[in-house]
Amino acid sequence: MKKSNPEGTQTDGANQWMALLNLGWLIVGNMLLFVGGGLWLDKHFNTAPILLLIGVFLGFFGSGYTIYLAVKKLERDEAGKPHP
Repeated sequence: MKKSNPEGTQTDGANQWMALLNLGWLIVGNMLLFVGGGLWLDKHFNTAPILLLIGVFLGFFGSGYTIYLAVKKLERDEAGKPHP
């Protein structure tokens, strides 16, 4: 439900949408960090594609954990709100 503060801006709905939009950037950041790190380590140690695959796995795991934390935070915020 969207609520307005005295200035007329949306608070609850906008904050939830911003949190969900932020998830995309967090997932991309996790994947770039771990997959990029795996590629760099493969080139450095000449072990292609082992470290890349480990980086992909860690990127998926890190992204899943990030989504889990975000959902828990949204649930906690929603539980603390008074219901009409």
